[in-house]
Amino acid sequence: MELNTLDAEGKRQFPHLVLDSLTGIERLVHEAACGAEKVRHMEAKDFKKVWSAAEPFWFEVQAKLNTIRRSGVHIWIIAHSAEVVDASTTTGEIFPRWDIQLKGTGTTGVEARQMWRTWADHVFFLDWVVEVQKGSKTARSVGRYKGRILYTRESATHYAKTRLRLPPSLPATWEDLAKAWAAGVSAPDTKLRAELNALLPQLAPEDREAIEAELATATGNKLAALVSRAHGMLAVTLEDGVEVDAAE
Repeated sequence: MELNTLDAEGKRQFPHLVLDSLTGIERLVHEAACGAEKVRHMEAKDFKKVWSAAEPFWFEVQAKLNTIRRSGVHIWIIAHSAEVVDASTTTGEIFPRWDIQLKGTGTTGVEARQMWRTWADHVFFLDWVVEVQKGSKTARSVGRYKGRILYTRESATHYAKTRLRLPPSLPATWEDLAKAWAAGVSAPDTKLRAELNALLPQLAPEDREAIEAELATATGNKLAALVSRAHGMLAVTLEDGVEVDAAE
């Protein structure tokens, strides 16, 4: 079936499109960038010139996907994950966090990952639930896999994201995701703002300012995204053990 085939109502003949994987798309983008710059690899020129040349190709991919998405199709992009180094906004201490795996060091990698996290409505991380059975003097502790789980909200451990009111984690099955999806349709703006008003006093001052800067004009999905972002900021604050003065 051609991806651009539409029915009489302008809809596509399929409700979901799964792309496996972002790594494959990245390889094609890098090939195009190297071809445009007439080099053999992404590090061939100074000042990240080849990496910069890749950016228009990334945007072209997203523009094509947006065309499909606007016709009512849910797009699922499978991506690998990798541990990246993050830093506390209050103490500067560094800690590992799971993010989308894309090539590029320094700001190049950060910008590429941010580009896709911003574009996506949801970023879920799939992991195993491990139960550790404690050992004894004569036996070592043993980890056993109990099932798989989806992380759906940004936290101190994962750069997850959702624009719906999904729980922070849920069993990794289509049935559980569908139930949570149906129950998690964005609440009215009044409820979302009430939830944010309860979260804001618990955030670090700089995080609170960042949320408040966007809050005035945010509605609908953008407002729901702010709620998810605030939950993530709060999780990092709690992880750091920072005491927040609500009177600030």
